Amino acid sequence: MNKFRQPVVAVSHGYIGLDTHSKTAKNVADIFNKIYTSDAQLSKRILFLSAHWEGHSNGIEISKPAAPEMFYDYSGFPAVSYELVYGAKGDSAFATRVNDLLSQSSIASKLVERPYDHGTFVPMFLTRPQADIPIVIMSANDRTLNAKAHFEPSRQFVTKKR
Repeated sequence: MNKFRQPVVAVSHGYIGLDTHSKTAKNVADIFNKIYTSDAQLSKRILFLSAHWEGHSNGIEISKPAAPEMFYDYSGFPAVSYELVYGAKGDSAFATRVNDLLSQSSIASKLVERPYDHGTFVPMFLTRPQADIPIVIMSANDRTLNAKAHFEPSRQFVTKKR
């Protein structure tokens, strides 16, 4: 059992072109490497709040696909930017657990089909190019864009028995 307490990390991804040699790319990659100094500490899954996704269900939306597709939610970039594929799986069972925990905490939430947007796949390409950790995406809460309100759901996962 992994006893490492998983952190909440905020990551700005920079340019979509994925210049992995840029200073921004190196800084983003270093975040993951500093947190996880060994494979034994790696999370079994990642709950990713995408700032590029505001839910439209009067609360938080949670991605449920087992194999998310790509959503190129940008325009005007080189053709290669539209060929990127981040192959990490989703985790439908974990998405359901997240939804249940939020509901138990009186936080409005809903399971939806959602592909990986660039707010998810760009940082993940930079931090974990192996794409070997399942990801569940959570939307920003469309009721409020207050940053503090977005840390509350993560608090629910720390305080609830997993």
